[in-house]
Amino acid sequence: MIQALPYVADASEKNAISLVSAYYANRLGKQIISTSPSIKQTIEQWKKETGKETSMMSALEKNQELKSLTLDETPWVMDAKNESEQKQQLVRFLDENQLQNKLTSTFSSLKKLQNSDGSFSWWPGMKGSLYMTVAVTKTLARLQNLTSPSPEVTNMINASFRFMDKKVAKCVAEMKRYEKRYNTTIFPSDDLCDYLYTNALFYHDRATNDIKYLIDRLTKKPTDLTIYGKANTAVILQQYDKVEKAREYLQSIKEYTVYTEEKGRYFDSKNAYYSWRDYKIPTEVAAIEAIKTITPTDGKTLVEMQRWLFCRRSVRRLWDTPLNSVNAIWAFMNNGNWLMQNGEHATLMLDNKPLQTTQPTAGLGYVKATQTVDFQSSESHDLVISKASTGTSWGAVYAQFFQTSTDISDASSGLKIKREVLVDSVLLKRGKALKLVIRCVSV
Repeated sequence: MIQALPYVADASEKNAISLVSAYYANRLGKQIISTSPSIKQTIEQWKKETGKETSMMSALEKNQELKSLTLDETPWVMDAKNESEQKQQLVRFLDENQLQNKLTSTFSSLKKLQNSDGSFSWWPGMKGSLYMTVAVTKTLARLQNLTSPSPEVTNMINASFRFMDKKVAKCVAEMKRYEKRYNTTIFPSDDLCDYLYTNALFYHDRATNDIKYLIDRLTKKPTDLTIYGKANTAVILQQYDKVEKAREYLQSIKEYTVYTEEKGRYFDSKNAYYSWRDYKIPTEVAAIEAIKTITPTDGKTLVEMQRWLFCRRSVRRLWDTPLNSVNAIWAFMNNGNWLMQNGEHATLMLDNKPLQTTQPTAGLGYVKATQTVDFQSSESHDLVISKASTGTSWGAVYAQFFQTSTDISDASSGLKIKREVLVDSVLLKRGKALKLVIRCVSV
């Protein structure tokens, strides 16, 4: 997760979402430096390392036997270079002076987007909105829970709640009029649910009449909810001591999940959308938080869902948008405790004999073992990897050997590529161009 922070920490655009995401990442960076000596020591160790294989190198760069001419022509070697650059950026990111400068400039820019009524504008010159104000305030409230509270951020949140309380009062009044006129029950919108969540996260026990009304409505029509909405609602109900109903919603959420060993646990359902920001990451994050909040002892489901979320990162080690990235980081956080300790090293046994591994990479625990095996098609070999430490570990096993091309069967994992050559029915003349179509299909 730490390697995702440098990319979020640079606000590429001066809008409210980019700025609050950058402020979030830099505040976490400062918290890491001040509260986690092991991480700071690891970064210093990276700087001092010399030799053929250092912690700053990517895993692929350490596996020279894989870097054939053919592989050099693929994106994976470029990804390896990107991975090395990511570690360089992490070292630069965790510089205390740079962190403080970025915090000051980012907060100043964000403050300019907060209007006199407390609302936040998306871009300079735009009107403030409930959606944007809730999104910014929710991120800041989470940040105050993960780090040492900042007085200036507290003032900013208090101002935003003055605006949100007024907007919510108008929404509630309109809901009541509609319910009375049509004799029905209106369910709070996603923005109103996020408002309730942020209120409980920041103020803990504040409950106005409008909040009580909205909480009551959250218990009335669960079938109208998306999975994202139901997960958020479960957390909110737990926050406001509606424990039984919160557990009911959480159980319903779990019934929509599917599990595979490779991908982990995730939602493969049309109900897993997120309004116009259609994507599964916010749904997964909301469900992870619901599990952490309501059934914190369900470590198995939690790890399985985090595995899927972890795999959704792009090559830059972050998620598709700044907001999704900070939300994903929140889903992996352990009450603000950052650790860079790998615990006991895993043991690797091939045919009941221990494999000798390289020295673990500082902070990351990366090890490699190479073993020559007399390969015979009729023989099989058993590799057993034992891990006693907590958390999720990642690894790969590969074999290099020669095989007759006719004996190679089709294989795919996540992506299938099909090449089609389209030609005219008549005989092609020399020099005539062929039309080549390459189709990539997710499997």
